[in-house]
Formats: sequence, structure tokens, C-alpha cells
Amino acid sequence: MIRANFLPDFWIDVVESAEWFDEQRRDLGREFVAAVDAAIDKVLENPHAYRTVATPTRRFIIKRFQQLVFYEAEAENVLFLGVVHGSREVNRWLQRRRG
Repeated sequence: MIRANFLPDFWIDVVESAEWFDEQRRDLGREFVAAVDAAIDKVLENPHAYRTVATPTRRFIIKRFQQLVFYEAEAENVLFLGVVHGSREVNRWLQRRRG
């Protein structure tokens, strides 16, 4: 079974986005968190199914919310890096995440 690991910033991204969605519409943040949970499950089912954006980083798109879930897959582990809106400068975000 593949194990999920998370950078602390991953959950910060989720909470910040959920708060923003709640400002737009009541309970939309909760729906967003449920979509993130579903995305994590899908990635864990088949981590290599989704597009590589910068080796070894891949992305899963949450279409409803236009959010990108970034992760790195290894044989037995998936490291979830963060969640970012698709309109942001993704390459700059990836550089920042890598230090």
C-alpha cells in the first residue's frame, strides 16, 4: 500500500484556500476540503497517472476549484507538496517549494 506524506505547507495551503472559498459562499470551503481529500485518494490509487510538471513533481487538477495539487511519487510513498490556484505562476511556486 502506498503511504501519503505531507509537507506542513500543504495543509496551510488547504486551510487558506478553504477560508477564501468560505468567504465566497457558505460551506464552499468544506466542499473544497472534500475535493482535496478525493484528489489525495485518486493520486494514491495511481500516482504515476498524472502529468509531470517538473521532474519529479506531478500535479493533479481539481477542476471544480481550478486548484492544482502538487506531489512527488516514489515506489511506496507519495509526498504531497502543496495546493495552488491554477492561475498563479506555477513555475515560480515550484521553485519556492524546493528552496
